[in-house]
Amino acid sequence: MTYKYLLANNLTHLFKSIRYYITYYIKTFEKKVNEKFGDSSQVNSTLIPYAIASTVTLVSGIHPFDYDIRIPNFLNKWLEQLFEKVKLVKKDNKYKDETIPQYYEVPVIGFNSAKLDTCFLFKNLKSKDWSISNYLGSSTIAKQIVVKHKCLSIQLRFIDFKIFSIQNKLKDAVRDFGKGYNNKGRFPHEFLNNNNYIDEMNKSEPFPIEAFDNQLRNKKLSEAKYQAYLIEAAKFANRWDYLMHYNKLDTGILIEPIDYLIDLMIKYKVDMLSNISMAQCSNAIKYLMCYSDFDILGNCNSESTGKSIEITQYYWGAKVDSYYEQGNKKSVDSSNNVSINGYFYFKDIFKN
Repeated sequence: MTYKYLLANNLTHLFKSIRYYITYYIKTFEKKVNEKFGDSSQVNSTLIPYAIASTVTLVSGIHPFDYDIRIPNFLNKWLEQLFEKVKLVKKDNKYKDETIPQYYEVPVIGFNSAKLDTCFLFKNLKSKDWSISNYLGSSTIAKQIVVKHKCLSIQLRFIDFKIFSIQNKLKDAVRDFGKGYNNKGRFPHEFLNNNNYIDEMNKSEPFPIEAFDNQLRNKKLSEAKYQAYLIEAAKFANRWDYLMHYNKLDTGILIEPIDYLIDLMIKYKVDMLSNISMAQCSNAIKYLMCYSDFDILGNCNSESTGKSIEITQYYWGAKVDSYYEQGNKKSVDSSNNVSINGYFYFKDIFKN
């Protein structure tokens, strides 16, 4: 919409992409349930969200914030804060000339969030203050969710960074589209569960090395990496404070890959965050190249290089007869049809 307007008004030099957005990440732990469904199905455990963090990118810099399970209804509190932060993001993304039409959906970007993260948030995306205005995806994977505030003219657009990349791991996206430095730290995700998180997270000492054991992948943390964790953990009073620090790193590390792809797309006058996939961005680039030398102020008069049509009397007679035949089949009055006597008149029209 924006680029069409700028192209039509010879203002494409003013085109800019959505530069400012919000990243988020949800932390979960396991809750044992062991529930049976019928004779052949059983659910051993379910995931419970216990923390959520975001990083807001603005002209003034990046601003992280987070909430956790110690706060009642912490996901709703996060959404309330999110809408407040979005006011600033929307302001920084706007054109100075407010007559230029523009989408005002503010991107809220997760990594690998299309399945689990949006499921955790889904029930919180409908309230007395906001509701889902657009949903794109299946019942299990949300490619895009647009949430509109009922009082403010603000819309959040929840998307997964993976719609723009093929990397399955965040560290791979940082390696390929960032500076390659993964500084997100360490946290024992598998160690916490619904039964122990209160006692464990309230402790002031760092996690023991065995807490970092990854049973799913059958891996253990090396001594060198554990020593690096101890140095970092010593800076914080307790494990909750370290978690807040870790969450901020986790959402901040995604900024470099996003900014890299934004800059890559804008070279071709494509606003990446206004599109729904990298395939759509590629398609936009293809069409841009087709009219790269188009001049809106140039001479666009068409020139016919084809030969003039020379109709013969036999051709005209067959055409007249076919019109009468069609009229008779449909019982239509043919008194005003062209006739054989109009041959020379129409011959001159076609010729010229």
